[in-house]
Amino acid sequence: MKLAKADHDVFEDPNRICFELGVSLGYVSDVKNKDARTEGMSYGMIFIKQL
Repeated sequence: MKLAKADHDVFEDPNRICFELGVSLGYVSDVKNKDARTEGMSYGMIFIKQL
């Protein structure tokens, strides 16, 4: 249940942080600044990989 909710919150929720660009591209949004930043990309990718 917790994993399914986390997956929904990250990828499908209106306030999600992960966005897909086509089939093989995507990015993790910086929630505070409303854009994509390189500082948090590695942490976001590790988080996504763990899911």
